[in-house]
Amino acid sequence: MTAAQPDAARTAAYRVAAMLLGVGTLHFVTPKPFDDIVPAELPGSARFYTYASGVAEVAIGALLFPRGTRRSAALAAAFLFVAVFPANVNMVRLWWDKPWPMRIVALARLPFQIPMVAIALKIRRNS
Repeated sequence: MTAAQPDAARTAAYRVAAMLLGVGTLHFVTPKPFDDIVPAELPGSARFYTYASGVAEVAIGALLFPRGTRRSAALAAAFLFVAVFPANVNMVRLWWDKPWPMRIVALARLPFQIPMVAIALKIRRNS
């Protein structure tokens, strides 16, 4: 590992942490949009899944900052990004009759899960 790699891993971890903290906080500030994309097939209320994923995002985001928890938190982030994929697929289904710009946004979210998982695994590997 070169001297630049730890700095790059830390910077990547901080960026992912900031994203998770921001989006996780939105789950509590404005939960309705998140409720709306929770697959109806899941048992229980959509709000439960909104809050549970918000807690997971905030916790994982916070745990990405300290070096001692970064490796485990990065793996948890990778799992989280996979776990929320069904909601993103459901968003495409729900938004298919919306105007084209909204459909494009929903569709564009799907392939972004792959680099997000890859970045989380890279943070884990380099931490």
